[in-house]
Amino acid sequence: MLERDLAAAAGLGWVGKNTNLIAPGLGSYFFIGLVLTTADLPPDDAVPDRCGTCTACLDACPSAAFEGPYALDARRCVAYLTIEHRGPIPDEFHAPIGDWLFGCDVCQEVCPWNRHAPPARQTVPATPPPPPEALVAMTDAEFRERFRGSPLKRARRAGLARNAAIVLGNRRRSAS
Repeated sequence: MLERDLAAAAGLGWVGKNTNLIAPGLGSYFFIGLVLTTADLPPDDAVPDRCGTCTACLDACPSAAFEGPYALDARRCVAYLTIEHRGPIPDEFHAPIGDWLFGCDVCQEVCPWNRHAPPARQTVPATPPPPPEALVAMTDAEFRERFRGSPLKRARRAGLARNAAIVLGNRRRSAS
């Protein structure tokens, strides 16, 4: 289901230039949930696009993943590459990944609509990742135990180890 588009159609916010749903008063740091029903519920009025002339998200993207406003090439997006992508990450994206082990929020961090948003509520305790060196050497059993119930598990052990190796390589290059 296209939760973001359904939420926009229901009047919960607008799809910003960074392709995230932005809700007035909340910004874009939230999860969208759905309830499927046969009840005839009237939608709220649509929320107009309020990005205006701002291009902060497009300009700040470390991997130039935006082809333009409202157009994200997921194959270039650091969040996609470090969470969803399976297999090697092309060399051209190693530098843009920087120190990101899992995901990237740059386009949201620079969005003016997130400046005054209320802090996110943690529904599960945050599981900080171990140092990259430990991730590279972690066994499958250690990974399952360490990240049980954590969103970091989504990247799988091989994905986090791959990301950690890239981060370590980036650190070595920046130190020399």
